[in-house]
Parts: sequence; structure tokens; C-alpha cells
Amino acid sequence: MPSAVHVHLQLRIVGDDGTVFTDCEILRLVKSHHQLEAIGLSIGESKSLQKCLQQHIVTAQAAAFVDRHRCCPACDRQLSSKGKYPVVFRTVFGNVALSSPRFYRCGWSYGGNWVMTR
Repeated sequence: MPSAVHVHLQLRIVGDDGTVFTDCEILRLVKSHHQLEAIGLSIGESKSLQKCLQQHIVTAQAAAFVDRHRCCPACDRQLSSKGKYPVVFRTVFGNVALSSPRFYRCGWSYGGNWVMTR
């Protein structure tokens, strides 16, 4: 008879278009069933799981937002990158640090002279 239960929790975050943002193992536990008090997740384990989930979910949401806004709304060309800078999202479950891209503006958007091509 086995003396422990092995828990492997995997997270897969997929966008509407099928883009996989995250596909990884986020928790691996070995839970003994020798003591009734050890059943389920401990407070430390649940906090660690929640922190990891929050990091992956916020990162995927931010990546989806950047992908959606990466092109000029006037001419639909991909905007050139200026680099990245750190940002912190404050969430109910704690702060999540991310790297935020910066984009150059497209020539179509200067001076309010947008030309819609669609």
C-alpha cells in the first residue's frame, strides 16, 4: 500500500485564438496520509499555489492585452518596440511584477489624422 499521495498540478492558459500563454507545472506535492492533520493543503502550500496562479494569470492577461494593442488602429501595421520597463500590478492577492513593452507611435496617428483603411 502506498505511503504517500503525489500531487502534480498543471496550468494551461489558452487565448480565444488558441494561443497558449502558459503550459507548465505549478505545484508538486507529496502528501503523506499517516496523520489526519496533514490532509489537504497547508496554509503555506495554498499561499504558494495562489501566488503562482496569480503570477501566471496576470502575465497571460497582460500578454493578451499587448498582443491586441501591438498594431496601429489606423493602418494596422505592427508598432516598433522602444524597449521595456518594469511595472507592478496591485491585485487583491498581492503585487505582480511584469515587464511592460513600450511602442513607438505610428505616423498615421500623429496630429489626429487617422485614416481608417477597413
